Amino acid sequence: MSGPEGLYRIAGLDSGVYRLRATPSPSTLGKQRESSFYPVGMDAQAAAPVVVLSGQESSGFDFKLLEVSAWPVEGKVSFEEPIASSVIYVERVESLGADKQRVSLNRDLTFRIPALTPGFYRMSALLSAATDDKTPRREAGSLDFTVKDSPVEGLLLPMRSRMVIRGTISAGRGTPLPPNLKITLRPIQTNGISLKPSESRPDGKGEFQFEGVAEGPHFLNIQGLPSGLYVKRMLSGTRDVLRAPFIPAAGESLEIEIAEGSAISGVSLAERDKPVAGAVIVMMPGENIASNTSWKWIEESQSKGQFRKNGIPPGVYRIAAFYSLDMAMLADVAYRRKVWNEGIELSFPERHGAVVQVLVKESPQP
Repeated sequence: MSGPEGLYRIAGLDSGVYRLRATPSPSTLGKQRESSFYPVGMDAQAAAPVVVLSGQESSGFDFKLLEVSAWPVEGKVSFEEPIASSVIYVERVESLGADKQRVSLNRDLTFRIPALTPGFYRMSALLSAATDDKTPRREAGSLDFTVKDSPVEGLLLPMRSRMVIRGTISAGRGTPLPPNLKITLRPIQTNGISLKPSESRPDGKGEFQFEGVAEGPHFLNIQGLPSGLYVKRMLSGTRDVLRAPFIPAAGESLEIEIAEGSAISGVSLAERDKPVAGAVIVMMPGENIASNTSWKWIEESQSKGQFRKNGIPPGVYRIAAFYSLDMAMLADVAYRRKVWNEGIELSFPERHGAVVQVLVKESPQP
């Protein structure tokens, strides 16, 4: 906290790079000083970095707090059942959450924020209904709005239902389900609600469940797969969600099947059949090369040039070896095509094995 003359001192910081922000005491309707990152403004991206070194004292980091008008914001939440609990926040978008404040919700589901300075804001909410069910119905919602030069009235924060998603996972062909599997579900866009994924572990029968799942697209992933297995199928009802985002739908259940994949082993060679250690082995699908999410495998060869990969899904692939490779460039479709063109084609049916020799090449030019 700064003193009467606006002077401040922060002690006990570890070495590192920081962003400084000054927040004046809140006021009611009228003029007030606006929060600011160092040196000025509420844009967190434009904040100047402050480098702190251990054992050294830095000074001269002066803020310029602008005096602006502040206006009340009023509205209501669209929710038809009694509320058991509510979490509502409002934040200025460009501050990246640095000025997030909690909003009180009245019994009639109205809210009033005494004073917000001009800017672009996002309000997010997570509500639970007061029901007799052991798992109360939950809804989430968000609303973007702008404060200009007058009070904001009549906002309506819409809510979206959250669902219970059930499913099963199996290994097929009588294979027992591996232990320590974990299924994760993460919203692709949450409009202000946390991006932290939900997790569920299947029971002995392979059954699992997610509670409080919001509408909209999600990433669905399987973690803890042992070497040699791959995800063969993911269905939501009759919809394929292995190659597309999972969009929850009421009444549909997830069906996931994992299976034993194919295997490849081989050696990376230079000219005159000399093994190359540390060569970059790249294996990519024979189609959908433009997709950065398509199955691919990247590995370095071992001391005698050998390499091995299990759990390969059925399909047609190309495999290539390079002395070095800029991994970041693989995000570019045109460069990925050049890498793909250098490979030799291999076809894998289910549970197939292949042994290959791959000639090591110089990496393609961007």
